Amino acid sequence: MEIELKYRLENEDIAKQVEEVTLNSDYTVESSDQQLDMKAVYFDTEDGLLQKNLIAFRIRKEGTRNIATLKWGGKQEGSLHVREELNISVGSGEIPVSPDIDVFSQSEIGEKMIQIIGHKKLIPIMNIDIKRHQWQAEDENTVVEFCFDDGEIKVGSQIEKIREMEIELITGDENKLLILGDRLSEKYGLQPEKRSKYERGLALLNKINK
Repeated sequence: MEIELKYRLENEDIAKQVEEVTLNSDYTVESSDQQLDMKAVYFDTEDGLLQKNLIAFRIRKEGTRNIATLKWGGKQEGSLHVREELNISVGSGEIPVSPDIDVFSQSEIGEKMIQIIGHKKLIPIMNIDIKRHQWQAEDENTVVEFCFDDGEIKVGSQIEKIREMEIELITGDENKLLILGDRLSEKYGLQPEKRSKYERGLALLNKINK
């Protein structure tokens, strides 16, 4: 289960200010800053069978690692995004043009995806390239991860810029995550990002297909 808050960032300086105010509150640093270049490719059949079944399938290069991910179900309320998520490491190197979906065959959602796709071919439908600055903080038994993303979504010739902050609950109390989000939103006037990067990419794809 992935539980996170998402906010649009109008000013990149907010990232540093958010880090300062968080560390001056009840939270302490759990892990040091990381800077990651990430490249993600989302896949679907030509007729969009995964999209129609509310399943997102991507492979993302995080540093030198490739991570295959399925996301499905969930809810969205304001800045809060809750989804089921399954991640599997699939080695390194370039992201494959034709991914192996059998890596998910031991899971219920993976079996469902394989049945949905059948003998159809998966094709890349969008690319997302971001530079991510991330770090974790802890308050008693609650650990959250801050991610500041700057990059773009590419669908054909369509491009949309990304500048956003995610605060993901790693372990602990969801209410503490919400309280932290409210505190930062009030201090900095943060605006919720109601759509995931995938959903924003689908909007670009729909423009092309009209």
